[in-house]
Amino acid sequence: HRLWPEVPVKMTITEANVAHMAEDILRLRNRGIPVNDTFAGGVPVWGEASLAELGRQLQKLCSYELERPDTERRSDLLSIDLRGVLRGGAPGPFACGAGESRVTYTHSGERCACHLLSDLVLDSGALERLKGGAVERVPMEGCGSCPLDPICPTCEGNSFRLYGCFGRREESQCALFRRQVYYACRYQAKRILRRGVCGERDRMTLAAVKKLMGDRRWFPAEVDGDPEKGEGGASAH
Repeated sequence: HRLWPEVPVKMTITEANVAHMAEDILRLRNRGIPVNDTFAGGVPVWGEASLAELGRQLQKLCSYELERPDTERRSDLLSIDLRGVLRGGAPGPFACGAGESRVTYTHSGERCACHLLSDLVLDSGALERLKGGAVERVPMEGCGSCPLDPICPTCEGNSFRLYGCFGRREESQCALFRRQVYYACRYQAKRILRRGVCGERDRMTLAAVKKLMGDRRWFPAEVDGDPEKGEGGASAH
């Protein structure tokens, strides 16, 4: 933190630590340490109790951020760009920046797109296939009809590691992302409306929230299609 104050610590969220997710994120941020928080990949589908806890933790983050509108740093989980739902089309391959804005170097000095596509993770057969360039893109069935498809991320590393192809999303990430988007909608709409609309980006964000909250197909099960039912009763409308 002293040497590289702008470099965030990496926090990987799992069922094992979700119960104190908000507390851990805020404790670090209050010490001036930025946090890059993401969900673990390559894991089984979370249980219902853990998913409900995730909703409560996201609401805690939402409430904290709304109480401090002037804070410089905001949670990555609540700050995802929702405007993509207005443009349509799924994010492109390696939208995470792997291989471009971030790279991995192995112990032998070889440069790779990410650690999941290196000999740190893959066996020799998978590496040969990857380097041969004959890896197909096989999107998961049903994603194209989901309202969240234009903004839903795909981990290409886990897609290849788990399924032998690119472009396939993990089933376990679906329920997590739906809750993330639900609370991001609530947070971003409230934040904009409280301080006033300030330009085209805000108008597009509000339009995206309106579009998303008007389509209940993707709503998390515990809110039952009612944006008023989340923890604290906050609404995105």
